[in-house]
Amino acid sequence: SLIRARFGELLAFQLGWSKRSDQAFLVGLFSLVDAMLDRPMDDILRELPLEADIVAALLRGDNDLGTLHAMARHYEKAEWDEFAANAKILGIADKDVAELYRQSITWAQGLFVLLG
Repeated sequence: SLIRARFGELLAFQLGWSKRSDQAFLVGLFSLVDAMLDRPMDDILRELPLEADIVAALLRGDNDLGTLHAMARHYEKAEWDEFAANAKILGIADKDVAELYRQSITWAQGLFVLLG
């Protein structure tokens, strides 16, 4: 989820959403919390003081943060048609995404090294 978080943040910056980059980071960070805690996502999110846009992105994916998150998930899974459809909606070039994903992996690896 750290890679997803950083990837979302970098994508937000790439799209000119600098004021929403923190939200994009949180969507990625919390995207796997249901699997980690073995609880339904909606139950977990009810207990957290998250903004409505973040909750909507995680539960329904029916906003721009949800589209961004879906694009990131499709990229991770090599679901290229779905990825391309979301990238087109957001207006981001495919070539930019690969570099941002590489940067996200490098960032997460550095964090793991730092934390030991």
